Amino acid sequence: MEKLSKAEGAERPAEELGTKFHIGKPIDPQRLEQERKTLDELNRKPFFKRIVGFSKFTGPAYIQSAVTLGAGTAGGCLVAGSQFGYRLLWVQPLAMLLGMFMFFAMAKQAVLVRRRPYEAMSKELHFGFAFVFGLSALLSSIIWHFPQYSLAGDVTNDMAGLVTGTRNPIPPLILGLGFLAFSTFITWNYGKGLKGIKAYEKILKVMVWVIVAAFALVLLKTGVNWKEFLAGLVPRLPKLPDGSLDREQATVMIALLGATVGVNMVFLYPYSLLARGWTKEHNRLAYFDLIVAMFLPFVLATGFVVLATSNTLHRRGTVESGNNPGDKAVVVSVGRISAESNITVSFDVIVRKPLASDIKSVSCQAEVTCKEVAPQKSDDPDTPAVGDATVTVLGSAIPPVSKSKPKGKPPRLVVANRDKLLTDRDGNGVPTPGDTIRYDVRVENSGESALTELVFRAQPDAGAELVVGSVQSRTITRSAVEATRVLAPVVGAVFGRLMFGVGMLAIALSSITVHMLMCAFILSEMFGIDATGWKYRLMVLTPAIGAFGVALKVPFGVGVFCSASCVIFLPMAYICFMVLHNKKKYMGEAMPRGAKRLFWNAGMALAIIVVTASAVVSIAINYGELKSRLQKPKAKIAVVERARVGS
Repeated sequence: MEKLSKAEGAERPAEELGTKFHIGKPIDPQRLEQERKTLDELNRKPFFKRIVGFSKFTGPAYIQSAVTLGAGTAGGCLVAGSQFGYRLLWVQPLAMLLGMFMFFAMAKQAVLVRRRPYEAMSKELHFGFAFVFGLSALLSSIIWHFPQYSLAGDVTNDMAGLVTGTRNPIPPLILGLGFLAFSTFITWNYGKGLKGIKAYEKILKVMVWVIVAAFALVLLKTGVNWKEFLAGLVPRLPKLPDGSLDREQATVMIALLGATVGVNMVFLYPYSLLARGWTKEHNRLAYFDLIVAMFLPFVLATGFVVLATSNTLHRRGTVESGNNPGDKAVVVSVGRISAESNITVSFDVIVRKPLASDIKSVSCQAEVTCKEVAPQKSDDPDTPAVGDATVTVLGSAIPPVSKSKPKGKPPRLVVANRDKLLTDRDGNGVPTPGDTIRYDVRVENSGESALTELVFRAQPDAGAELVVGSVQSRTITRSAVEATRVLAPVVGAVFGRLMFGVGMLAIALSSITVHMLMCAFILSEMFGIDATGWKYRLMVLTPAIGAFGVALKVPFGVGVFCSASCVIFLPMAYICFMVLHNKKKYMGEAMPRGAKRLFWNAGMALAIIVVTASAVVSIAINYGELKSRLQKPKAKIAVVERARVGS
């Protein structure tokens, strides 16, 4: 082990780490020595007494919880719950469980070998691996900056809209500059002991857990479908009825996995242990810390969000026709749709009859009927209907005409169709027998008064057959206005919007500041730059380009895309740490042997296989999407020929 102590950079003081990236309080040598003695005694005690004693010393894993619970995680959970219900419950617990093998290995290396990961990777493996590792952590932090700003801007404008009565009252430029200036002030003054900043950090932490608690209360009120819950914990591949890959579901799955453990978290974690001065006496404590401070809070928080979102947004109304064998038409009785709310009706059809040579599209006729209620009591379910609403949509929507004209802004019902060739068996871009078409028809009430007795009807072409069980009616969460409906069952529509907005703003702002600090620290490690003075200030601004994210209109969709994209950075980092864990020269006597080594390697190998497969699928999906956007469509796939809202 003497060689390790002489390695260049191996003994750079831990106090320096705490100064460069505020990941630990300044080390008190006397306190640390006493802590080591206490832990040495605890390590000899029985299991339950040991874990009770460990609970007094937890800490570094909480930083990982703060990093992982950002816009990517929040967006992925909200989209997964609203779009797929309980089906993807298994993804994040499994992703975090696999990630724990890697974090356990990193903890073991950090406390027993006590070398800085970047330096160790550079000298024990190759400088190129270390550089790519650092660059990946830097790029992922920058990429994840965009959804944080998008989320912060969206919820801020939504809360401002409650006051002004208008949509998006604050220009994106003002929001972006404001968030950037505020976050820059916070990060530039970290470590200076300012009471205001300490209070700000505590407030953010409280608000993040308040919003998680609110989702838990929604779950308590709406209940749990235990049959679907247990089924949702069973891993399933995202497949379409014909057995091909469901790219939409796969993207959300990969996004959930990518947001669970990011490569920037992998970069940061070992340093957080070194900064606290943890040594071999802290080894078991580090494992305990990861379980109670990262794994359990993350799994519970994300589980609450997915379940609550599924209970409130995933099922809207009753499917009266379309999901049973022999059904020829889609009929969904939605009922009430609140002001500034929406539902999306989705269904699949299989082309059965060959198309004539002069026909280049498959049509589907759709119709929506509803009535409007008095705007001054639009949130009261007992408010009687005052008239029928009628609107024609194809091109631009026009305001509905009602028999009586209530005061205030009338409801604007917008019906928009998105269709795609879900499976193209011959790859010609034209619907042919055996191909599947998916229709997503979004029905949005953008007015100030509610609509009631809303019924959706759709009639596919005679040459197409409905896929049994494919009809769904749900609110797919893409923005804050839609997501705030989750909290309505507990605190009401208005206060729910306010609570949701404040909680999500806290999540976004805390992630923005952490990412800025991470970028400065990563650059400092990669290039040996002293992270003080003007150099530190400039490095903190590395991800500032993410401020343009305020202009992106679908923050949760942006979070899903960024998380699914960033998973490609993870496999190499995992592989490098696994190689280091099996290198005798690096690990010395701490290297596992025999059955223990097999157990460690099996867990790490499984984690590597899963993230590598996810990265490959993510690249394939993104390449396919890019290719389809660049190529001109060969033919119009499918259209909603007629859609109207009427009596």
